[in-house]
Amino acid sequence: MNKNFTYLLFFITLISNSIEAEYLNELSLKEAIQKAIDNSFELRESEIKKEEIEINLRLVNSKYLPEIIFDSRYNYISNIPSLELDIELPVSVPDIEMAFHNNFMLQISLNQIIFSRPLLYSKKALIKQIEVQENKSKFIMLNIAKKTAEAYFGVLLAKSMLDLNMKFYDAISSHLNNVRNRYKAGASAYYEVLRVEIELDNINQQIEENHKRIKQAISILERITGQKLEGINFTDKLEVETNSYYEESFVEQAYEKRPDLKSLDLYVLALQNQVLSEKSSKYPGLFFNTFLSYQKPYYVVNEWELNLAFGINLRIPIFERNESKLKENLIKNQIENILNTKRKTQEDIKTEIKNVILELNSIKRKIELCENNLKRAEEMVEITRNSYNAGAVISQDVIDAELMVSKIGLECVKNYYDYRIANTNLWFLMGNLEEIWR
Repeated sequence: MNKNFTYLLFFITLISNSIEAEYLNELSLKEAIQKAIDNSFELRESEIKKEEIEINLRLVNSKYLPEIIFDSRYNYISNIPSLELDIELPVSVPDIEMAFHNNFMLQISLNQIIFSRPLLYSKKALIKQIEVQENKSKFIMLNIAKKTAEAYFGVLLAKSMLDLNMKFYDAISSHLNNVRNRYKAGASAYYEVLRVEIELDNINQQIEENHKRIKQAISILERITGQKLEGINFTDKLEVETNSYYEESFVEQAYEKRPDLKSLDLYVLALQNQVLSEKSSKYPGLFFNTFLSYQKPYYVVNEWELNLAFGINLRIPIFERNESKLKENLIKNQIENILNTKRKTQEDIKTEIKNVILELNSIKRKIELCENNLKRAEEMVEITRNSYNAGAVISQDVIDAELMVSKIGLECVKNYYDYRIANTNLWFLMGNLEEIWR
């Protein structure tokens, strides 16, 4: 009985652990991106397209396999040759038939492609198409990472704004108690109490608005990741160490790493192989065939005979030339369009990197200024509170000082968010997935 109870406890523990694993307690940016990638329909569609190309490649390879044909036949011939003897004999002689009405055949044939240029280049084109699709999948993952990071930082922004408003609310609530005590002691006017209460109600409205923004931001992230994220602790911080960036070192790296540019290069190679495949369809192909038959033909002398034949065929296409030339011209036009698309994409990347780097360096300076101003504002709040307690300033001065801290704090938070978004965009332009979730 104790042994069975132990097994039951062990089984319950396993189930509870698996259930807990399905519900997240905390989520980092990297985990969010990974879950978004795992649940992406667009990425799955890209993988299916790759599988389809791989199937087509296997079909091309299968044409190089030998073809075996089994054949069995029965023929009935009503009109067979006969021999008329134009000689005089003592007895009448009927016509002599020189064959049989019934004939049978059992045959096995083997056909094998020795060399075919169209198949060779078709195979190379499909291999390049697989690589194209792999890079398209990488670019989809890059897009998913960018969208997930933007949604994740949107949640952090909303939460940071709520934290600042809650901090402001606590500060004003503490000041309201102080004002009320001073009013009871006859050191403050009642209108000062009313002014602080009005300010507190305004903060409450902002807090409610922030709760709504958090829910909206989380719903967007849930849509991207495919996960329920209510009550989740988001482990990454909005604040980040800022850096100075320079355009020259990034553009060439982007040209090398961007998977969409790689897919365009590979697609050109695939089309070039298709051109070669169409061109080579004009040239002869070399084939080997053989057959072994066991048959009873109508002309046999002996009843059954065994035949073996083999040979090499040279097939020369004649009428495919015009069709191949038209296809070849169409593919060449596609190659030209792709090369133009690549050049345009490169120019767009170069321009966007330049603008993003300008934006990052500008936001970096804003963050430095904002952080310095925040320290000054916090120091000013402390001085104003002490002055108010000493009766040197009025309540409104304290509210204004607290409001300045809240305003500058919100400005800093928005600058952190803008920097994160711009930084994510830079690494997206660079084609660097790892740096997006770092």
